[in-house]
Order: sequence, then structure tokens, then C-alpha cells
Amino acid sequence: MSRRPVVRIAGGAASLVAMLALAMAAMAAMAAGPAGLGGDPPEAADWERWYELSLDDQPVGWMRRWREHADGQVRTGREVHLRIERSGTPVVLETRSEFLETAGGEPVSASMRSRSAGSESWSVWDFTDAGVRERSGEDGRTRERLRTKPATGWLTPAAEDLLLRSRLEAGAERIRWRALDPEAGLAEVSLELVADGREPLEVNGRRVEATRWRVQGHPAGGR
Repeated sequence: MSRRPVVRIAGGAASLVAMLALAMAAMAAMAAGPAGLGGDPPEAADWERWYELSLDDQPVGWMRRWREHADGQVRTGREVHLRIERSGTPVVLETRSEFLETAGGEPVSASMRSRSAGSESWSVWDFTDAGVRERSGEDGRTRERLRTKPATGWLTPAAEDLLLRSRLEAGAERIRWRALDPEAGLAEVSLELVADGREPLEVNGRRVEATRWRVQGHPAGGR
């Protein structure tokens, strides 16, 4: 059995949402690398990848990411299972998010579902000409509203992977981009990926030299 790639999350994150944002960026960079872990699929091919998550070098869960193509649309999904200790008490957080876009990179919809400590919440966002229609619920309570469309300049998941892949293939050691994060209520986040040295890594039973990346994430327009 091949070993799952490991995404290491630095300690000191202010919240679980912040940790997930950092893990998402690291995972996207690993998935878009020029050699890939196990080889990159063609842009129009479906794929699925699994990752182990560690916090301060201690295992805390797993992450699954996938992409599907159908009827001229591209669906990118992410599922995360985290188990950490807070003041000696185990906390389990499960999230699942999906982003649907056209083959041309236009956003169609996004969704998120989260479970933790017996509480469950969900949100669905539909991109329309009038704005973003948001439907959400938590513990049986639901609401609906129309939000202003996010400003331009952020990348959909497929465009995000293309950017990372092309920049990494070109030898870039620092990459900046903006994206929408369903785990943060579809907030716009600024992300930066910085090369931070090299280290040996075992991939499918082979020892390879891998680049270590440092990821920083913060709300767009501020830190």
C-alpha cells in the first residue's frame, strides 16, 4: 500500500478554520506540483487524492480532495477529518466542501457542511447575475439571503491548480494568489506559498528529494 502524502500544519493557528485554510493551500500546492505525488492527471481527467494531516508533527486526521468533470462543468471537492486536543479534551471536526464551475472557469455554486461537538451546520451558495444566493442552516435553523458578488481577481479551484502548476514548473519559489474559502463562509482569502528548503521524502516506496513549502493565509485585504 502506498503511503499517503503528509500535510504538516504549523502550530499557533488562531482557530480550526485558520488551520484548514493553511492545510488547503498546502494540499493544493502538492496536488499541482510538476511531478505530482504519483503523477498529475490531464487537466480534463477525474482524480482523487488522500492526505494525512499532522499538527506540530503529530497525526491529527486526514484529508481527501477530488475533481470530477461532467456536462461542461468541473466539480472540486474537499473532505477533512480532524481530531485535536484542546485543554486535554479531544475535539473532532469534520468538514466537506464542493465548488462547481464551468469548463471556462466561471463559478456556478459552492457548498460546505461541518460537524463538531454534536453541532452541524451547512451552507450553499449559488452564483447568479443578481449576486450570490446564500442558504444556510445550523442545528435545525435555516436562513436565506442575497450577497454581493465577490470582487474579481480570485481564482476558482481549477484555475488555482493551473496557476500553481505553471508557476512551480517555472521554478517559482514564492507564489501569491486569492481564492474563496467555503470553510470560512465563502470569504476571500489571500494565500502565499514560499519554498523553505528541501528534505528527503518516501513516495510509493521510493526515496525522493522534496521541496518543503511554507504556507501563509489571511483574509484578503488584511492580516
